[in-house]
Amino acid sequence: MNDEIDLRPYISALLRHVRLIFGLALLVAVVAAGAAILLPRGGQAMSTVLIIPAASQINLDSRFVTRDATMLTNVTFQRQALIGLAQSNAIATQVAAEIPAVAGMSTEDLLNRIQVAAEGDLLRITASAASDAEALELAESWGRNYERLVTAAYSRNIAGLNLIGEQITDSQQRYVAAQTQLEQFLSRNELVEVEQQIKRINGLLDGSTNAGTALYTQYLSRTQELDLILADARTLQIQLQSNQSDRLADRLAALSLRARLVDAPAAAAATQLQIVDPAALATDPAAARADLAQLIAALEQQRDVLSAEAAGLADAIIRGETATIGLEADARRQYENELTLLRQQAEQLNGQQRALTQSRDIALSSLEVLQRKREEQQIAESTPLVSVLFLSSTISSPPSLLTQIVLQGAIGFVVGSLFGVLLALYLEVLRPRLATVTSTDPAPNDRPVASP
Repeated sequence: MNDEIDLRPYISALLRHVRLIFGLALLVAVVAAGAAILLPRGGQAMSTVLIIPAASQINLDSRFVTRDATMLTNVTFQRQALIGLAQSNAIATQVAAEIPAVAGMSTEDLLNRIQVAAEGDLLRITASAASDAEALELAESWGRNYERLVTAAYSRNIAGLNLIGEQITDSQQRYVAAQTQLEQFLSRNELVEVEQQIKRINGLLDGSTNAGTALYTQYLSRTQELDLILADARTLQIQLQSNQSDRLADRLAALSLRARLVDAPAAAAATQLQIVDPAALATDPAAARADLAQLIAALEQQRDVLSAEAAGLADAIIRGETATIGLEADARRQYENELTLLRQQAEQLNGQQRALTQSRDIALSSLEVLQRKREEQQIAESTPLVSVLFLSSTISSPPSLLTQIVLQGAIGFVVGSLFGVLLALYLEVLRPRLATVTSTDPAPNDRPVASP
């Protein structure tokens, strides 16, 4: 089977109708060139818009975890979105409201007049209109509305700024209320008064507890002083017995004075020793020895009393019963019960003060956090993630009339040539084949009828 296609009939058909093909091409070229001359040329203008990516990002308070929109997309998708926004219905609606000449046009017709081309971060918006002035106005309005739309679309989320302001007002009211309650509590001075009463009772109880120890120390000191006086008196007594004492009167007077300074009941016995004539003591040694013996006996008696008292106090200190020395047992128990109640009251007042202080501090902390958050969002409002800058709008210079005539004529010549080729093929190849197929097809009446 031969599957090769024979092109010779087609080539022959084209050669036989070359005049027809050339004529149709020339005719369409002339019509296209005439249309370029007769039809109005219109106007074109172009706006240039620069895309400016964010140079930095705003870091909010570490307690607020936010996601940056630039991290959720890439540069390619972002660029596609920006180009898409340049041909959005929102811009067409805004432009139609600003320019009376296009106010009655539909959004679709207005978008057909706009072409957007991207060159890196530069967008060129080309607008077509009936005149250059109208095209320039349309291009400039389109560029500026595109700038506003992108700024609004890519600004950070500040919808909650007013809500934060309301929260700050409520937080300020809570802080003022908490501070007022704390000040009122402190002004009543209840805690200070209770603490002062506790301090006074503690001092009283501590003083009564230490009274036994202090008294024991005092008894020991007096006992030691009496022992020293007794030692001196016995020495003097020995000297009198051996007739070796000189200045007897002075020494007896000194012993009597020291006994008085002990501030003890023995002083009463010492005062009974009256030295009226010191010279008589020297001539009557027996009287001097009797007086000295009397003084020694009184001092020994008082020393024994003080020793017994000191021993009793020592036993009480060992048993822990020194508290009863300064206060009566019933009075001490009453003071201790009162001290327990005062301490409970002080703990309650301290708890109230801590609660009021904590409430004030929490309100203040919340207020500070909200104020910082509002300030950060105000800063973020002025720094959009992506911004565009409208640069300029200019009238686009259309091609010259001769260029348009040549271009339209060339296009018309090509279109006419294609039409002529199709017509020649139809006349020479397709129509004869269709006629042959039609003539060889039998008529319905000539078809044989099947016998029953």
